[in-house]
Amino acid sequence: MVKQGTILTLVKYFIVFVSLCFLTTLLVQTIRNQLTEEFFVFGIIFFVLGYALADLITGTVHWFCDSFFSENTPLIGPLIIASFREHHTHPQLFTQDKFIEQDTTSFFVLLVPLVLAVGSKSSNIYDLSNYLWHCTLIGLSIGAFGTNLFHKWAHQKNPPRFAKKL
Repeated sequence: MVKQGTILTLVKYFIVFVSLCFLTTLLVQTIRNQLTEEFFVFGIIFFVLGYALADLITGTVHWFCDSFFSENTPLIGPLIIASFREHHTHPQLFTQDKFIEQDTTSFFVLLVPLVLAVGSKSSNIYDLSNYLWHCTLIGLSIGAFGTNLFHKWAHQKNPPRFAKKL
């Protein structure tokens, strides 16, 4: 396990903060724009679909990184593949990482869609397709932001008390 540099850590804190700000803004906009009970029901359904999509996408990425390339592949090997492989050879090792060291990739990936959704000019109460897209993106973001954390808890000998109940 290589110690993460100070600059990278600060960048990660910044991206996580900004991503959470945009997610919160989108959540508030979406709740505010919810017009009818039917919108609310569909919004919940699309939120759950987004959350399930996060599980599918992150699981597929995990499988892909476990199955293809090697730690020696130029560029992606040391940056991406190595951490996935290390998790299988030393399953307890990644449970020792701090959140900001291990669990931030999804914040980088989803920042652009969150910015675009918040800045969308058609976020009005009469635009059902945008409303449903925003509900899906909120579910996807929450699921993706938590996936490594949930995975870490599954491997920990003593996860947080509330995680044991999940």
